[in-house]
Amino acid sequence: MNKLFASIAGIALMGAVGAGSLQAQGVHIKIEKPGKSIEIKHGQPAPAPQPPAGHFITVKKKVWVEGRYETVCETVWIPPTCRIVEERVWVPASCAIVEEKVYVPAQHVTVRERRVDCCGHVYYVNVCQVIPAHYKTVQKHVDIPGHYKTVQREVHVPGRYEKVEKQVWVPGRYEIVEERVFVKNDDCHSHGKAVRVEVAATGRSTR
Repeated sequence: MNKLFASIAGIALMGAVGAGSLQAQGVHIKIEKPGKSIEIKHGQPAPAPQPPAGHFITVKKKVWVEGRYETVCETVWIPPTCRIVEERVWVPASCAIVEEKVYVPAQHVTVRERRVDCCGHVYYVNVCQVIPAHYKTVQKHVDIPGHYKTVQREVHVPGRYEKVEKQVWVPGRYEIVEERVFVKNDDCHSHGKAVRVEVAATGRSTR
């Protein structure tokens, strides 16, 4: 049993010596048995963890924001109106009476004229007359096929609310903003008071 215990200790020691990459951190092996114990140390002990170099704090500061144009959306009331709209409608086929001017050439016509003789008797004679060329207006029936035509009609548009966009000028102003600042541990005592003073001085917005 003692030989087995010694063999285990020797194997552990050889593994510790062979682990060259662990020499910087050190190796510590301890084996205990009832009535016996063995402890093997190799290399330097691992360095103690260092405290963080500093920490972040949130501070407030006053910054100047330049004036600029911004697009805003607002709801406005549009009063009711009437407007003229155009639309295409179908006109079915129909028959219409239209007037047109036609050319009538010159012609000779015979007309009966009433005459009275010296005794007071009435008689009629045929007289040849010349009617000169002229234009006259005549009426005729025309078939109109079905077709579309554009008509105008008045439409009532009720009042309503609408959202409109417009450009407004926003003047320059001071604003309070927050930012994260890294503070070193060795500067906490020397500058901690100044940081607290800055936060207290800019804690109220000037907008």
